[in-house]
Amino acid sequence: MAEKRVIPTFVEKATTGEKVLPLIRIQSSSGKPEDPFISIRYRNFYFWIDDRDLMSKGIFSFFMFVSTLLETGEKGTVPTVTIPTN
Repeated sequence: MAEKRVIPTFVEKATTGEKVLPLIRIQSSSGKPEDPFISIRYRNFYFWIDDRDLMSKGIFSFFMFVSTLLETGEKGTVPTVTIPTN
């Protein structure tokens, strides 16, 4: 946040004033996670979802499922350039 690369996390509150828990929890560290559901290394840091975090696993799986439904599988056609040789 200090380098202006990300915006601060918005903490939502219920009408009673209690914090609303996040739907998905992405963890990060410089060391490789031991038991992740899924992980990725980006800029010398690992980002992952813990394999014991059922809510985050379910939300992530749902997003992946919706993403595959939205893919048409068709790739755009590449324009063809015809050059006369006469």
